Amino acid sequence: MDNMEYSECKEAHEMEFLLFKYNIFDTQYNDKLEIMEKKYYKVQPDEFSKEKLSLDELFAVLTWINRGEHHCGAFYNEAIEKNTFYNLLKRMEEIRDELR
Repeated sequence: MDNMEYSECKEAHEMEFLLFKYNIFDTQYNDKLEIMEKKYYKVQPDEFSKEKLSLDELFAVLTWINRGEHHCGAFYNEAIEKNTFYNLLKRMEEIRDELR
């Protein structure tokens, strides 16, 4: 996947679509994020997105971004500007390829 393949609107729309279509919201995302902070020594979604996240961790970050967008706004814009969505989509592709 080339970073240029995704427009900003398409990126955000696809991530939200995935969350709703496959019901992958993580109700324990706060607990997982605390563990991830200690594991990766990072605290921001864009920083986490650069790591080799497990599927569970990936869902936690996606849920965090989605919840932040709905409660505060601007989370999607920041995730787009910092390539967070792109990095998470790339990681999803890696996981898919590992499972083949």
